[in-house]
Amino acid sequence: MLTVARVVALAGAAFPVASYLANLVPWWASPLPFLALLVCVLAADAWWSRPPWPDRGGDRSSVR
Repeated sequence: MLTVARVVALAGAAFPVASYLANLVPWWASPLPFLALLVCVLAADAWWSRPPWPDRGGDRSSVR
C-alpha cells in the first residue's frame, strides 16, 4: 500500500515537469490536440516518475 502511495505521490509531483516537457512536442498541430496533449503529458509523467534503477531485490544491509 505504501508503494502505491509513493508512486501516486511521485507521479503527482512530476506532473508540472511533465506538462512543461510536453511542450517540446508540437501537440497543437495534431488533428486532435487535446488527445495529443494528454498522451504527451502522461508519457512524460511516466518517464519522469520511473525509478532511477531497477529493483533487483536482495539484502540492502550490505550497501554502504
